[in-house]
Amino acid sequence: MNAKVISGGKAFGTKVILEDGGELRGITHIQWTAAVDDVCRLDVQVIMSKVEAEGVLKLFSEHPTEGGIREVAKVIYADGSEWAAG
Repeated sequence: MNAKVISGGKAFGTKVILEDGGELRGITHIQWTAAVDDVCRLDVQVIMSKVEAEGVLKLFSEHPTEGGIREVAKVIYADGSEWAAG
């Protein structure tokens, strides 16, 4: 999902506009992160009671021995169950 953040430099009045032109309501926190050798991130926290979302889930994690953030392709849990991306 693409979104546009409009801010005058202060929290008050900051808006998140969705692809369809509608405004995302119930925002409690917005954080934009652009770090060297990492993906750019827009984290938006909202309070809502109902939601229907569609998209591609991507999981990113720091590599435990080599460092750096990488996309995870597969997770194997201790009970043997697996989650595979895509």
